[in-house]
Amino acid sequence: EELWAEYLEHLLSAPDIEYTGPVHPGAGDEKIINLTQDKAHPSALDALPKKFLSKDNHEIAWLETGANSSNATLHLEFAPSQIQKRTTNHFFAATGEDLGDITFHRTKADTNNTAAALKSASSVNFEGIIHLSQKDPAAIYKLLTNHYAQVLKNYKGLERARVFEIYMNSLARAYDPHSDYMGHMQAENFEIQMKLTLFGIGAMLSSQDDYCTISELKEGPAMRSGKIKPGDRIVSVAQSNTPPVDVVGMPLDKVVEQIRGPKGTQVTLGILPVDAADPSVRKTVTLVRDEIRLEDSAAKATLYETPRGSGAPLRVGVINLDSFYAQNDSDMASMSGGAMGAASGEPQTTSVDVARLIKRLKQEHVDGIILDLRRNGGGYLEEAKKLTGLFIPSGPVVQTKDPTGEIITDRCLNRSVLYDGPLAVLTSRFSASASEIFAGALQDYNRALIVGDHATFGKGTVQTAQLLKPFLEQRHLSFDYDPGELKLTIKKFYRASGISTQMKGVISDIELPSILNYATDEAGESALPNALPYDEVTSADPENLNRVTPYLAELQQRSKDRVAKEKDFAYIQEDIADFLKEQADKSISLNKAERLAEQTTKAERVEARKAEILSRKKPDEKAYELTLKNVDLATLELSAVKTNSIATADAPDLDDDPDSDSPRGDSVTVDPPMDEARRILADYVALFNKGPRLTEAVSQDAVK
Repeated sequence: EELWAEYLEHLLSAPDIEYTGPVHPGAGDEKIINLTQDKAHPSALDALPKKFLSKDNHEIAWLETGANSSNATLHLEFAPSQIQKRTTNHFFAATGEDLGDITFHRTKADTNNTAAALKSASSVNFEGIIHLSQKDPAAIYKLLTNHYAQVLKNYKGLERARVFEIYMNSLARAYDPHSDYMGHMQAENFEIQMKLTLFGIGAMLSSQDDYCTISELKEGPAMRSGKIKPGDRIVSVAQSNTPPVDVVGMPLDKVVEQIRGPKGTQVTLGILPVDAADPSVRKTVTLVRDEIRLEDSAAKATLYETPRGSGAPLRVGVINLDSFYAQNDSDMASMSGGAMGAASGEPQTTSVDVARLIKRLKQEHVDGIILDLRRNGGGYLEEAKKLTGLFIPSGPVVQTKDPTGEIITDRCLNRSVLYDGPLAVLTSRFSASASEIFAGALQDYNRALIVGDHATFGKGTVQTAQLLKPFLEQRHLSFDYDPGELKLTIKKFYRASGISTQMKGVISDIELPSILNYATDEAGESALPNALPYDEVTSADPENLNRVTPYLAELQQRSKDRVAKEKDFAYIQEDIADFLKEQADKSISLNKAERLAEQTTKAERVEARKAEILSRKKPDEKAYELTLKNVDLATLELSAVKTNSIATADAPDLDDDPDSDSPRGDSVTVDPPMDEARRILADYVALFNKGPRLTEAVSQDAVK
């Protein structure tokens, strides 16, 4: 039953069979599409019908299969001029069953002469995509077989160090869910996440068919060399003055370990180029390792400019912060969860980076700011404290209690506030630890609106990392490898008000509909085994700035009224109802027909939602992306607004983007919580501007 359930799951989630081939001239007005057997779909050519019929049983195409059945030619029974009009052509069986469709995608003209290309119809190239409304069982069988073969290979390939790590983690987590033993590689990856920096070549790697494959290049030695491309496969790695090591079939983490190394050292890669005509072709590339900064994970912002009547437009800054990172050793003594900041070469921290973004947003005369912490799982405790100090005057931020019961109050000591305008914090069930310290402090001070899921994750503990090497050396124990480190829970933290976030999290001032509000058994501290209990300490008496309470009831009512009418939240409520039904049922059908019917119903609902979203009027607003690279530029560049709206009446007959990877339909991205948070902030701005300010003078010391 379990194997059938897994097969059925893959069958339902697998993409339909699809083939792509170039469109060429045929005899007379005929066009042909050349198809080649796709290794991922071993039985797909056999699944293609010999005749492609229209709904009225008229032949629109016919298939000619090659002698070895590894290639085929599809003959299209319509003129070249009709291709642009025939964006989609459904074909049917003689019984009337819809078998699939043929679509056409414009590709780059095969000429360097732009003028000639514009004049010549033959310079417009097309790809034909034949889509079958069916799955490929042979491909699913291959996928499952490869999966179990890989599981067995991983099991047999476990090294003693990895087995020891698994055992020690199980032991550590018997005491609490956030204590861990990390071997050398795991410890290095954890440090990279906390600092947002590493030493290497700047390549994202993945494992494909026993090869270490370059999936993406970041700014770094590999990109600067111009000799490495995404898709290239690494077959060997050599350190300075040492023979190359064959890495084909080697676990990905072991390959990564060999490629990383100290800054300024050399590494030589044996490369199988992605575009090599002969698979035996190899080339070697020698690179000098350098510091790679993970800019995509650093703080960033978007400035939205929205018209509001006859007055000046509303300008809202949204700061996205995925972690509390730091590169200063002084900031790394303890962490509450689990690193493009100042000028190049300077240590990078969350508080400094966010301060730079805020100062630029202030220069742009924003009316309010939202901090998006929905995906922020925590980080350094000190950075949460410093970041809080950008928004409140000097005072207690967080309290900690050690195993002896001693309570220490940590304060922010800034002499002035960097930003004293309307402020909201958008949270989710995945906002954890340092995020909860920050959000909880602003809530305790009555300084910012907390908007989002009912509550945050609920992690109220502090960890520290202890290197094992010094302990072994101190006891004169010999070892020939890096023993890694222990991440241990050493304290519990409490809000300035004395209440704990442990288990309960930070409760939102304005709660928005979310499945995560009901998934408490699957997400959050309360879902983890051996979690420490909730308790409280004496309040540290944070100052009541009274920035939220006077307006909260009005803001809650306005948001409630909007959410009740908002289509996107109606969709979320439907999803919540489905989730609760599935939770209550506790079973899943193994009947293929029933599951396919369920899938069809869900797919139709998704398509209906997509069509409704695409039909919406495009919002009249502008957006400016603000990163740590462009924050100091004189002029911000306008970026494409992530909108829910594409006017279908203006949609072209054909995809005119020659580089498009998705010729089939428009993608839809909606973010109802963020949209509503911006509406709430707009209301807040209108009410807030009548109240007092924290300070009129902003000192540069506030960000130090």
